Amino acid sequence: MKNAWWILLWLPWFSLMAQDFSFRKNRIFLGASVEGAYLLTSDEYAREFLQSHGVRFYNFHVRFQPLPGDPYDKAYRSPSLEFGVLAADFRDIRLFRLENPSRLSGMGGLFALYGAFRRDVVEAGPFRLNYFLENGIGWSTRPYDGLQNPDNELIGAPLSIYFGMGVGGNFRIGKQWELSVGLHFRHFSNGSLDRPNKGANTVGASLGVSRTLSVPEASEASAPVRDPLSLSQKRMYVDVSVGWMASTLMDEWFYSLRCPSDDPRYRTKDFRLYSALGVSLSAMYRYSLRFASGLGVDYGYLPWVDDVASYDRLNHTEDRYSRHSLGICLKHEIFYKRLSTCLSVGYYLYRHTGHLSHEFEKPYYETFGLRYTLPFGDTFYVGYQVKAHLFRASCMEFSVGTRL
Repeated sequence: MKNAWWILLWLPWFSLMAQDFSFRKNRIFLGASVEGAYLLTSDEYAREFLQSHGVRFYNFHVRFQPLPGDPYDKAYRSPSLEFGVLAADFRDIRLFRLENPSRLSGMGGLFALYGAFRRDVVEAGPFRLNYFLENGIGWSTRPYDGLQNPDNELIGAPLSIYFGMGVGGNFRIGKQWELSVGLHFRHFSNGSLDRPNKGANTVGASLGVSRTLSVPEASEASAPVRDPLSLSQKRMYVDVSVGWMASTLMDEWFYSLRCPSDDPRYRTKDFRLYSALGVSLSAMYRYSLRFASGLGVDYGYLPWVDDVASYDRLNHTEDRYSRHSLGICLKHEIFYKRLSTCLSVGYYLYRHTGHLSHEFEKPYYETFGLRYTLPFGDTFYVGYQVKAHLFRASCMEFSVGTRL
């Protein structure tokens, strides 16, 4: 089941890549960069075992910039879509607790396949200033192992979700070459699909070079500007979605650390993946081609609460429990063609999920995800999102929905 999740996470990008990225309709760039970065510590607990911080990244990508013609490209001033491979060298990272320095752990390497949206905001002669958002899937060569690599609590599983963002500058040299610099924030974690899940966050600066492979003639790329239909009209609509939520339990992770060494669950790296149902109903207002905002209600049916209650009884920390959860939230969606980014900030009206929830599940929550609008009707979509409490991932959700 866990492997199925990683396939679902790539569906929006696979669908986008199926579009026409021909030489005839796009400027095409091939590029590479190197980056020096610093591994951040998220809290005092991480500072206990993180003893070094230097990381290096190597990036190879192909970038497509469509010529004017589509209303979205006009609204975003000809943005670029980028697909690439990111290699991260974490071999200099040393993980050990000072009371046990002989138990050395590490992080090895991380590799990511990603898609990115890049948009220029300033252009002055040969110089361009831009921002970018990246999303993909990462693979770790040395994840957590309770016996062989016990202090790597940052990367808890071989597969990770990757998210990156930053700002960059490009400087043209002649007709085909560009130099680039960038400031990056990068995040790797498993979205609570496994344990542990503290995540690896880095900040860094990069230097790169790219070469233009294709510059189509305006006559070749020219086409009638398509009417974006009702999507460009200011309108109210109702957004309805149904989702499959998946998560591992923090309670099971703590039990694996504290149980007797002869218990088969002691420092295990196999954690059960729990499923739940999520339903969302939102009143939205699309006030431009790019943006829509509104107010929503989120309902969750959480069967895993029964197992949370069992762990609380083992620890003599019984609390209130309910399989039902209800929250109200503010939502914002950003559109680019059939791809959109959906954000929300919410507050629970009703939720009782055990003793640890008082520390790790605040009364408020955040979501961040991607959606792909299906080609028929411009109303149905598929997508996924990460749900978090104060930026600490709680679960992943794969959803289908419609805009009425």
